[in-house]
Amino acid sequence: MKAVTPLDVVPGEPGIILVGGTFDPPHRGHANLAEAARRSLGLDGAWLVFVPAGRSPFKQGVAPGTPAHHRVAMVRRAVAGLRRSSVWTDEVDRQEEGVPSFWVETLRRVRSLVGEDRPVRFLIGADQACGFHRWREPREVLGLAEATVLPRGECSTAEQLGAALRASGFWSQDDIERWKSRLVRVGVDGVSSSRVRELLSRGLFDEAAEFLDPGVLGYAREHGLYRGGG
Repeated sequence: MKAVTPLDVVPGEPGIILVGGTFDPPHRGHANLAEAARRSLGLDGAWLVFVPAGRSPFKQGVAPGTPAHHRVAMVRRAVAGLRRSSVWTDEVDRQEEGVPSFWVETLRRVRSLVGEDRPVRFLIGADQACGFHRWREPREVLGLAEATVLPRGECSTAEQLGAALRASGFWSQDDIERWKSRLVRVGVDGVSSSRVRELLSRGLFDEAAEFLDPGVLGYAREHGLYRGGG
């Protein structure tokens, strides 16, 4: 196992909020929702730590996306103006060919850096929360860090989220109530990376600019990313 990548945050309270994702490409919604969640949690001083994914265990057999070094470079540009934020590249640094990056292992490595007492949270879309029972060691994940759920799609309310979790048959009623309490009151973001990739692949840069930081758009164009692709 590769050494843990250093984590660039200022020591002390009130902890860190991990924002994981493929970021292919990172759009304005990624930074805006993370900042909105931080405010909603009342953790103005917490650090937002963006974690570009290595290889998702849920995308086995799917053609690889944009190479990791490009995604990391774009994330750095996307969050450059976001206060108290950093990019942690541990998942891509430890990536091995064909080996998925499990979130539970990422959190174990976070804890090895920050200790057991420092508050650690992570953002998760409500759609992902509904399938959380399929993640590797889901209960250990929740023991390592607290989930903060962002409204998304058909799970934009606590009641909708609770119904979807109940349908999984995995969680107890107490578990479901805890999940519902983790839903933060932020707006539902309609933009998706797949939509942005489509615009870029068609050369519709003016339209893509609505969703991308200028630095991200400039980088994608400079390196010919998404050209002719979906």
